[in-house]
Amino acid sequence: MDDQLGLFDPHTRRTVASTSRDAYEAIQPRLGSRQLEVLRSLRRMGPGGATREEIADDINRPIQSVCGRVHELVALGLVEETEDRRLTKYGHAAKVCRAVG
Repeated sequence: MDDQLGLFDPHTRRTVASTSRDAYEAIQPRLGSRQLEVLRSLRRMGPGGATREEIADDINRPIQSVCGRVHELVALGLVEETEDRRLTKYGHAAKVCRAVG
């Protein structure tokens, strides 16, 4: 019998969350100022997350500068794109992102 817990076992949930938090804290000094700005915005928005447009409005930056930073933060595992969609001010469905951990 294998005594090792799987990654998605509910008993490992706390370990994964604390590991994500540790990774965030370890990499934070290495993030660029715009990446930090986007990540802080998403953390302020809470579990409901935000679209890229909402982030851009929150930090008063052009959406073009936000999209790349969100992509980089997703690649680093600090942000996730949810299945949720919200309408932009132009009526298009946009993915909702949220900070991990």
